[in-house]
Formats: sequence, structure tokens, C-alpha cells
Amino acid sequence: MSTIELPDRLRDEIRLLGRLLGQIIAEEAGEDVYERVEQLRVAAVAHHRDGGDPDADVDVVAGLDTHQAEQVARAFTIFFQLTNLAEQRARVRA
Repeated sequence: MSTIELPDRLRDEIRLLGRLLGQIIAEEAGEDVYERVEQLRVAAVAHHRDGGDPDADVDVVAGLDTHQAEQVARAFTIFFQLTNLAEQRARVRA
């Protein structure tokens, strides 16, 4: 599977935004939710990059109760919104 190569500045901004969001999730929603988000993120990245276990992310999601699932979904929604904003900034810079 091919990987899209991002410009260094954009990749750095996305990583920074991800780290900041992770800190906020841990502080506001708790370490448990943060750990679930990280488990799902790591499983998805491994599957995308390495063809890792396709069911690893399903296993993480299956272990969530309704409240946790909502919080994890919100975390990913916010991350994707932040990523879109970073991409818009990169287009403006270009």
C-alpha cells in the first residue's frame, strides 16, 4: 500500500496538533479514554502502513462501552478537523 508523502512543515503541524489534542483528551476525558484513542490510532496506522492485523481496530472498538465510544469518536472527529485546518494552512502557504 502506498503512503502519501506530506511536506515536512505540514507533517510537523499535524503531529503537534495530535500531541496537544492527546494532552487535552487525557486531562478532560481521562487517561482511559486517551489510552483507547491511542490503541485505535496505533492499530489503524499499523494496518495502513504494514498490513497489520485488520481486526485489531475492531477489537478495540468492540471493547468500548457507549460513553467511551462517543468520546473516542469525538476525539477522532476533532483530530480530522484539526488536520483539515492544517492542510488548508499549507495550501494558503503554497
